[in-house]
Amino acid sequence: MARSGLTEAQWRALAPHLPPNAKRGQAWSDHRKVINGILWRLRTGAGWRDIPARYGPHQTCYDRFVRWRRDGTWLRILHALQADADARGDLDWDGAALDATHIKAHRASAGARKLPARAEKRRS
Repeated sequence: MARSGLTEAQWRALAPHLPPNAKRGQAWSDHRKVINGILWRLRTGAGWRDIPARYGPHQTCYDRFVRWRRDGTWLRILHALQADADARGDLDWDGAALDATHIKAHRASAGARKLPARAEKRRS
């Protein structure tokens, strides 16, 4: 297992919530290998084509990621894992906080053209 892969404990928690192979068509590639590829890509920020070969074809990782996002599989997995952790008492719902602070950004940070200071004053 590479440093970025799922541990055995993580895999045991995740595996029961993954969708089974369809009755028709070709069997899916190993879920663990593909999920490790997806996690590698999300962690590094690299492009899909840069996923190492040990995770299988990059198209497989991309297709599985997009398919599960569209059909809600990732959300169902998240809710199931949260429910499992909550049942064990591993989640502290009172510790969650929302932060409503904001920072005023200069208009150039949003892509506006930056003008020299003098020209900017004359335009006003």
